[in-house]
Amino acid sequence: IAWVRDGSGFFYARYPEPEAGTSFQAVVANHAVWFHALGTPQAEDRLLYATADQPVLIHTIEVTHDKRYAVVASSPVSATNTL
Repeated sequence: IAWVRDGSGFFYARYPEPEAGTSFQAVVANHAVWFHALGTPQAEDRLLYATADQPVLIHTIEVTHDKRYAVVASSPVSATNTL
């Protein structure tokens, strides 16, 4: 996570929540960056950055040292399971 300057919330990245009962077979795709304001439910988090046209990208986020900017870096990943 990366905290905003005033500490009122943070940026984080996550995958979409799988449908109920399908988590064991959910596809690892569509990673996105969100903002969470402290004291609010996660359902109210704001989607800030997503790459629906490139679902295999994973995003990392950090705030610059002076806390003026949030920087997102994206890179392709491969997540597969072999049984």
